[in-house]
Amino acid sequence: MRLVKSIVFSFVVLGLCSFMAQYCYINTTASLPYGLYLRTNQPIEPGVLVAFYPPASKAEFVSRYTEPGTPLLKKVTFIGGEKYHLPPAAEKDSRGQLIPPYTPIRGVVPREHLIVEGKTIHSLDSRYIGPIPTSLVITTIKPLWTW
Repeated sequence: MRLVKSIVFSFVVLGLCSFMAQYCYINTTASLPYGLYLRTNQPIEPGVLVAFYPPASKAEFVSRYTEPGTPLLKKVTFIGGEKYHLPPAAEKDSRGQLIPPYTPIRGVVPREHLIVEGKTIHSLDSRYIGPIPTSLVITTIKPLWTW
C-alpha cells in the first residue's frame, strides 16, 4: 500500500510540474507581485499582463539583471498607434549603477509595438528598453497565486 501511495504521489507531482511548465510562469522579481502566473492568450490591450522576450538590441543591457533568454512579465500600458508618456525613470539601478533611460519619454507607440511597465521604478520595462515588438510577446498572463 505504501508503494502505491508513493507512486500516486509521484504522478501527482510530475503532473503538477508538467502543468506549471506548460501553462505558468513564476515571477521572482519585484516588477510584479511575486508568484505564479497563468498563461491566458487574451487579446493584448492596455491593462493586460504579458510575458515577452526583451528586444535583441537590449540583450546586453537586460543581461546585467536577468539570465539571457528569460522572459519578462509586465503590464501593457499603451499599444501601437497610441500616444504614450513614460513614467519617471531612475537615474541609478537598485545596485547604485547609472542606468540610461529610454528616450523619447513621450511619443506615439510604433505600429505592432507595446509600452510595458512594471510595478517599481527599477523594473526592466519600457522606461529603459523602449517599445516592445508584439512579435516578442509569448502570451498574456493572469496572476494565479501571488504574495
